[in-house]
Amino acid sequence: QECSAIKQEVSRRHEADFGQPDPLPLFSSTKHTPYITVEGDLSTVLVGQGAATHGAVGAVHPMNGDDDPANVHYIELIYVEDQDGNMLAMRRLQPAETAPARLEFQTPAGGTVMKAFLYCNLHGWHQ
Repeated sequence: QECSAIKQEVSRRHEADFGQPDPLPLFSSTKHTPYITVEGDLSTVLVGQGAATHGAVGAVHPMNGDDDPANVHYIELIYVEDQDGNMLAMRRLQPAETAPARLEFQTPAGGTVMKAFLYCNLHGWHQ
């Protein structure tokens, strides 16, 4: 119930700020792309191509907290859905956390298709 309300709020904010109710498409910004890795029963979402490639290619999204709100830039929220849109995991993050932004959760049994989403405080909702 709470996850559904949070997703609705993310959609409302994104539409108010960016004029569209849906997340920006996958890879529209590699710094804002969530990458899922699965190792056994642990799944991890990392934000930014640089995080997924360990710095070999692309940027890691910053996690910048600051006393001046104009300088704050971070990933507020990461969540993962299955192929039916059911919420598998969700995490709210804080600006002062260490980059890369991440979410770790138990890999669901049964070969579920997973899609990750995030919300950046400056650049909105991304898939």
